[in-house]
Amino acid sequence: MENGKDSDVSLVGVEEETNPQEDAGTKEGAESSIAPMKSESPQCTEQDANTNGGSKVKRPAQWSTVKHSTRTCIQATGVSFVCAFVSVFSDPACPALSDLVDASLLAHLKEMGFSEARAGRALLATRGGPATLETALSWIEEHEGDSDIDDPLTPEELATHKPAKKTPLSEEEAQRMAYELQKKLREERLKREKQEAIEKERLRLQQSRAILEQQSKLEEEARKRALCQLQREKEEAKKERERQRELLRQDYRDRFGCEMPDDPSQADVEERVSKMSGKDKVAFFSNALFKRYRKDEPQKLLVCLTTLRLYVMNAKEHPTDVKYHRIRKENAAFKSRVMVCEGSLELLEACGFKDRGETLAIEGQPDGFILAQAVKFLDLLIGQLRG
Repeated sequence: MENGKDSDVSLVGVEEETNPQEDAGTKEGAESSIAPMKSESPQCTEQDANTNGGSKVKRPAQWSTVKHSTRTCIQATGVSFVCAFVSVFSDPACPALSDLVDASLLAHLKEMGFSEARAGRALLATRGGPATLETALSWIEEHEGDSDIDDPLTPEELATHKPAKKTPLSEEEAQRMAYELQKKLREERLKREKQEAIEKERLRLQQSRAILEQQSKLEEEARKRALCQLQREKEEAKKERERQRELLRQDYRDRFGCEMPDDPSQADVEERVSKMSGKDKVAFFSNALFKRYRKDEPQKLLVCLTTLRLYVMNAKEHPTDVKYHRIRKENAAFKSRVMVCEGSLELLEACGFKDRGETLAIEGQPDGFILAQAVKFLDLLIGQLRG
């Protein structure tokens, strides 16, 4: 064959001009036109001959008819194939999710954090009524516990629903829907912020309460430690006094070879003091305190007497102000200035300050006369120390 012309049937030939009978022909027409060729003897024409290795090969005279008929058959067959392909790969019974629900509502639900499957099921389940965001959210809330709520939608599920007739929203309807959605989102945000503020305030109060309880506990422990320390100091002072007395007795025995005569008993002293008047008690305890520390610790005694005078003077000059009628035992100045001198508490008690556990307090109206006498005695003793 020369140059391969007219050697094969090609689909390009469909674009060539054909007679009206070929355009209107069908597959059966093509077969009927090909059938007579099987019975007829092939006849060749001179112009259709081609050379092949030096020998001439003649084509049948019906070749042109076969060519045009085959093109028509291929045309019909190609159209049928395309139709079959479309019918196989497109399932009209399985619509897409976007054809069944409102795409804008589906997008809003997905923006709110719901999966496409959950949002799609909610919108499909509420198709019977008005398609609104509220109904979809209500359905999601009711079916929150369903195990398959987030499973992908299957073609079988989608096939049970008919595509909804989509009608374009008017501008007013779109604006109203957008306004309602914004309002809903704003209300939810305000509600969430209010709940967060309440929770934050609750946590703050809880933390403040815990801090106050911890501070109170620490203060109580510190107070107990201070009381224990004060008790230990009293016991140590008492033991020290007993040791000093024992040393005096031992020194007396070494010098004179006999026991030192006992001092008047404490009971006798207390009985004698109890019979004294308030003025005499103040004088007695002031002189006892003065004699005990004047020789060995005069500076310590001066600080103690000066502090005692301040307490007594405040109570005398402010008879109606209760804050001057109480002395805290845990007060650092009181412990370091007054408590270190034995007999100072007895002097305060003679002035009206009674022991109330953690405090020394004057109950009722202070006795101005006793307080004035105490100030007078203390001024006299302080003057002797400074002179």
